[in-house]
Amino acid sequence: MAYLRRYGVATTINFDLFEVDGVDFRVDAVHASGDTKIMKDEGAEANTTNGFTDEGQGYSLALTATEMQAARIVIYVVDQTATKVWLDRTIIIETYANASAEHPFIGEGVWDRALTGATHNIATSAGRRLRGIQEFQGYENGSIWIDTVNGTAGTVDYENGTVENPVASLADALTLATSLNMTRFTVINGSTITLTTTTSNKVFFGDRWTLALGGQDVSGSHFEGADVSGIGTGTEFHFENCDIGTVTLSTFHATNCRLSGTITFSAAGSYYLANCHSGIAGTSSPVIDTGVAVANVNLNVRAYSGGIDLRNLGQAGTDNASIEGFGQVILNANCVGGTVAIRGLFELTNNGSGMTIADEPRYDSDTLIDLNWDEVITSGAHNVNNSAAKILRELRENPGYEGGFIYIDTVNGTAGTENYVNGTLDNPVDSIADANTLAAALGISRFKVISGSSITFVASQENQEFWGESWTLALGGQSISGTFIHGADVSGVGTGAVKPKFEHCDVNGVTVPPCTMYLCGFSGDIVLGGAGNYFWYDCHSEVAGVTTPSIDVGAAIGDTNVNLRKYAGGMEFKNLGQLGTDNVSVEGDGNVILNPNCVGGTIAIRGNLTLEDNSATTTVSDDARIDKSQVAAGVLDEATSGHTTVGTVGEVLNNQQRAVTAGAAIAGTLSVTQMTTDLTESTDDHYNGQIIKWTTGALKGQATDVTDYTGSTKLLTFTQVTEAPSAGDEFIIV
Repeated sequence: MAYLRRYGVATTINFDLFEVDGVDFRVDAVHASGDTKIMKDEGAEANTTNGFTDEGQGYSLALTATEMQAARIVIYVVDQTATKVWLDRTIIIETYANASAEHPFIGEGVWDRALTGATHNIATSAGRRLRGIQEFQGYENGSIWIDTVNGTAGTVDYENGTVENPVASLADALTLATSLNMTRFTVINGSTITLTTTTSNKVFFGDRWTLALGGQDVSGSHFEGADVSGIGTGTEFHFENCDIGTVTLSTFHATNCRLSGTITFSAAGSYYLANCHSGIAGTSSPVIDTGVAVANVNLNVRAYSGGIDLRNLGQAGTDNASIEGFGQVILNANCVGGTVAIRGLFELTNNGSGMTIADEPRYDSDTLIDLNWDEVITSGAHNVNNSAAKILRELRENPGYEGGFIYIDTVNGTAGTENYVNGTLDNPVDSIADANTLAAALGISRFKVISGSSITFVASQENQEFWGESWTLALGGQSISGTFIHGADVSGVGTGAVKPKFEHCDVNGVTVPPCTMYLCGFSGDIVLGGAGNYFWYDCHSEVAGVTTPSIDVGAAIGDTNVNLRKYAGGMEFKNLGQLGTDNVSVEGDGNVILNPNCVGGTIAIRGNLTLEDNSATTTVSDDARIDKSQVAAGVLDEATSGHTTVGTVGEVLNNQQRAVTAGAAIAGTLSVTQMTTDLTESTDDHYNGQIIKWTTGALKGQATDVTDYTGSTKLLTFTQVTEAPSAGDEFIIV
């Protein structure tokens, strides 16, 4: 598994170490110079700037911004002591958010652009490529997809080699990769690939697929999940989670691989196998042959499990091997020179001669038990500050920094900055200052704030986490760049280049930089502190009655984008368009007020929201806004003809409408017993016996029965009424 971190930004990695028996955590490892090395983009290894820090059950390693300037970063944590006390391990980091990162991404500004086939159809253009991803899964994970069992032949960009239409051959995949400038391939289970051309600086992902190297140059390439065989040349290629069978290879790296055949080295240089294991059951072992005619080989086998059979060491020069882990090491009779260092729980069978064997750090189970597990930890003998034994004792005697938190209780906490004594669950500190001191010493960036506490930031609190419920936070004009805050009543001014995030907070009287808010309540004025994007989800007003909280985009800020999604309650917007281009999207239920000082910008309103627009020239887009009057008008203006489902209100009204004939009097015979009409019925006596009722005119509300109807003249005869109708008087017949 690889860690994902931002390119060029300092970060902290958390990891664990195992005892040399590979069963339990090693919780008292102490860093020494050279124990942690870094390799960037398959380059030269170097010591890390910082050593790792003991965090209790695990460890942390702080990497600098310079160390994070690479696409792929590998950290080797190696115990160099004469008596090895932990299993070495490898940490893999992939970076993002930079053109040089392993995972670069497109900026947020283009994401709101609608992509259509009519306007974004230029071959190889970014628009067409994104549209292809929009319309189907496409090159998911940035990969050309290969399925040699069920795939199809073809090399059409954005059609072949996609996740739903994988190609059937590596040749087609390479053609597409060249056209699309892609270097990653995902191989479907069961596929079989034989390399027939140079395949350097490529990445192949998959699980349970077969790879024949075919004698090709695979320099800088990465293969994952393959059953590997054949001959590979080049330098610095990498196998991960592979089954490596019988192969001949030049300098390579293998991580988490199973060895099940004979690996023969073909070139001088360094070979690295980390967290690998034997794939051969019983007493037999996979073979590593350093080569009869190959000199100056350096074999690094770290955190290995199982048997390993070394052959031809020292046959043609100086060969060195370091093997760490647990299992069995066999030195074949054809091993005649070089140096072998063995560390860990290994059984050694030495059939060779002329070699230097350094195996003082090699242990059996009895020695490990005697040296470690039988030691009794007491306060009298193990009380050195920051020592491994005292840390273990503290962990045994109190809950410690549970959850990886420094605990703060400004009401009932105590002052102090002693590691593993203060700031713990059972002994929280009473100030943010002490908490920051402990966090810096322990490499911890998370804080748990006890309910009722009040904190004012007096220094930058960047890239940290503050968790709690019902506590008070004054931002104090400090930078909260990249920081997460939960459950606080927030006020004051905060700054920051990287969006902070507020969750389940009560926000009142604040000035904030571009930020994210989730499930927050607004009970006062929120002033935007800088241009950029503000993303607020599932938030609500906490002001009762007709008064509302407000969002002030700032008279001197400009170019803000406010996204208020799934909002509930009232919100007043101020100073839109005062400087630059401001854009607002509001969706939810409640009411929106535009203050008179809004003189520009655009606001889009969607949902069940009323609008009070006091602005001058702010553009309002509210086609998707619905209020009560619109709903009522929509219902009353709906034609009944389309509503025929039996039992519905529409069907009942529709039937009633069909049972009523409407008409009006026209010039002709107009008396108290007869009336010429605009009816269209041409059959005599059609309305005889029905009731006529006037709806307008002097006879409005009167009703009588129809006694005769003449279809040719449209003349109705009826029982006498009080007055003669006039032309234009309307009536219904039922």
